[in-house]
Amino acid sequence: MEDLNANNFVISNAEITAKARESLKNRWGKSVLLMLLVFLLEFLIPVALAVLLPKKFTGLVNGLKPLLMFLCNAFLILWAVNLVKYDEWRGDFNKNTFKKYGSFMGGSTLVGIFTCLWTLLLIIPGIFAAFNYAMTLYILMDEPAMPVADAIKYSKKIMYGSRWKLFCLNFRLLGWWVLIILATVVSIPLFALFAGEFAVILSWLIFLAGCLLMIPYTMIVNAHFYNYVRTKYEYQNGELPISEYQGMSVANTVMLSILIFVLNAGVFYLTSLLQSIAAGQ
Repeated sequence: MEDLNANNFVISNAEITAKARESLKNRWGKSVLLMLLVFLLEFLIPVALAVLLPKKFTGLVNGLKPLLMFLCNAFLILWAVNLVKYDEWRGDFNKNTFKKYGSFMGGSTLVGIFTCLWTLLLIIPGIFAAFNYAMTLYILMDEPAMPVADAIKYSKKIMYGSRWKLFCLNFRLLGWWVLIILATVVSIPLFALFAGEFAVILSWLIFLAGCLLMIPYTMIVNAHFYNYVRTKYEYQNGELPISEYQGMSVANTVMLSILIFVLNAGVFYLTSLLQSIAAGQ
């Protein structure tokens, strides 16, 4: 963890983004390859299964999608936290890695539920909740021995006084996404001049290239922000306590995966049934 003291623990968002670019220096090629791997895993596998399997298995494919999404997001955050903390990838694909995946699924699910419940009250409380819980998944990837409930609690603590800073940081990143979208839209008529019917495909390739660069950059920026707010909190309040909890067990991880799979597949089949009934009427 980065050494900060009373004289330098205030870091601007410009410095955070500069640190992110420094972390990715000479690593942009590898980060793009990483994103291609994630894209293949998260999007092309469900598409391939949907094409190869009979239509009656569509619900099962839909049940698989959130599990792949959790897996890919967990891997990206773990990669970002490792890169910021150690300046290198320290992936240990073993039982502990599987525990991290289970904790990530549980954390993602609870954060989503809590944020939705706050949003039901009013939009503003939901936004505050989203920023309060923003560092939960980074804590879980950094401290796999921490229970999910504790990670949510400590995310709220380390984010106290830093919500606006994170909002402004994400607003800076939003500008790059707007540029990518504008470049994609503007390129369509330009490509149409010489590419004809392939203009849209070429424009989508520009958008894909932008995503392959921006997603890892966004993950590293947020990992540096997590490093900053956690270090600042620990300087002022002491280190985050780590309990004797050893992470989500393999059995619980498997059970949670099955539950998420069944719920998503069930929702798809129920929706399809209701649509069929409505069409019959």
